[in-house]
Amino acid sequence: MVAVIRARRHREQGKTD
Repeated sequence: MVAVIRARRHREQGKTD
């Protein structure tokens, strides 16, 4: 279940991909 951690990190960084 890495989708939850990836989605949480993206929202905390403010979409910096």
